[in-house]
Amino acid sequence: MASGQSTISGKISDNQRGLPSTTVLLLTSDSTMVKGVATDSIGEFIFEAINPGKYIISASMVGYRKFFSRPFELGQESFEL
Repeated sequence: MASGQSTISGKISDNQRGLPSTTVLLLTSDSTMVKGVATDSIGEFIFEAINPGKYIISASMVGYRKFFSRPFELGQESFEL
């Protein structure tokens, strides 16, 4: 990972379990897509080599309402949702 870059990680779940194969998008604060990943078998995801800035996370899966996080500021530290 380049100097000054960070990681963002988290888990997508409903009230009962982690949700595998959920599409998770990292968006800038103006909704421009930066990266996209799918959650693993237990609903976890990670974005690596992310520059500092203001971001939003979006998650979607068939049968569930699309989720948007509140905007957040990423510095040079790792961030866990």
